[in-house]
Amino acid sequence: MIAADLRMATDPEQQLGLLLTKWGFRLQTASAILAVLYPDTFTIYDIRVCNSLCAFHQLGDMKWSPRAWQEYQRFVVAVRDAAPEGLSLRDCDRWLWGKNKREALLKELAEPD
Repeated sequence: MIAADLRMATDPEQQLGLLLTKWGFRLQTASAILAVLYPDTFTIYDIRVCNSLCAFHQLGDMKWSPRAWQEYQRFVVAVRDAAPEGLSLRDCDRWLWGKNKREALLKELAEPD
């Protein structure tokens, strides 16, 4: 059972690795599950956030490895750094999603008919 496996994992790296390897989730889904369970540790890997950061687009396609964990940790730091100070990690996600949506709408409005 997933919940039992996550409880037995000794650290966040093992938790994410477990969902990616044993349970076969992609990073997008695994990070969403973990962000709900551990919102101060995990952020959701999402293309909108990658677009806002102008980085990390290939992270979701990486095979699980220590390097992939390091890249995910860099992603978490980038998410925190890109959003206004004082927001929770989950609110950083939301802020970056909104920023991406705003930029897309402004671009759409600026395009000639």
